[in-house]
Amino acid sequence: LQSPLEYTIVPQAYDGIKHFYMRPDLQLLQIFRCDTPMYGLAVRPGFEYTDDPPDKTVFLTHPSPIN
Repeated sequence: LQSPLEYTIVPQAYDGIKHFYMRPDLQLLQIFRCDTPMYGLAVRPGFEYTDDPPDKTVFLTHPSPIN
């Protein structure tokens, strides 16, 4: 941040959200809360889906928790 902020709105999925959460000079004022949208499972054409558990676990996420 180059200049002082009085208020800011930062989307949770923003790649640089960690820079806002980890700044000791910023204070969380409010969190926008709403229901999580329904999720679906997408598979590529020709993929055979079964109810059997997968051989390994894979986690997919947006960049903020990883960086």
